[in-house]
Amino acid sequence: MERTIQEIYLDAVSGREEVLEELLMRLQPLIISSIRKYYNRLDEMDDLLQEGRLLILQSIGEYRDDYSVPFLGYIKSRLKYLYLGKNRIRKELSLNVPVGEEGEEHIELLKDDFLTEENYVKREDESRIMDMVCNLPSRERQVVEGYYMENRSIGDIAKRYGITYRTVINTKRRALERMRREMEGKDV
Repeated sequence: MERTIQEIYLDAVSGREEVLEELLMRLQPLIISSIRKYYNRLDEMDDLLQEGRLLILQSIGEYRDDYSVPFLGYIKSRLKYLYLGKNRIRKELSLNVPVGEEGEEHIELLKDDFLTEENYVKREDESRIMDMVCNLPSRERQVVEGYYMENRSIGDIAKRYGITYRTVINTKRRALERMRREMEGKDV
């Protein structure tokens, strides 16, 4: 009988190289489908695959059995946010290359605020928040993703998951409180 991802994960915690390789091989199709679905830059496939593998290895140490989501669900979310986050990062350009009919250089076309330290810090904060959302218990993650990332109403989320309106509000409040404490560096 073939072992489940959860069983392989539990065995991989020991750090045995052959088990880690087995886990990476079994999750390779998930990495590829995540790349195609959320980033789809086939010219960067080797680098993207490597980043996905590294994320999985990192996740082995970060995942806790008390999460309300199985390891595979946790990995799916982490890969999703990894590759979605790459869409936000602008491709590096040579700023002195002439473009357009008038031959303006890229540097002339950029907005002043693009190169500010504030934007860099904002991107770092967004990445940290995405990681925190991935680490939320399943129900809290579903509510936060539905409300903030999918722009769903509280009523729609309640209907979608078969819970009361009040439960959605309380779950959202708990999730935000958990994330706030983590941002402040306190134990959750």
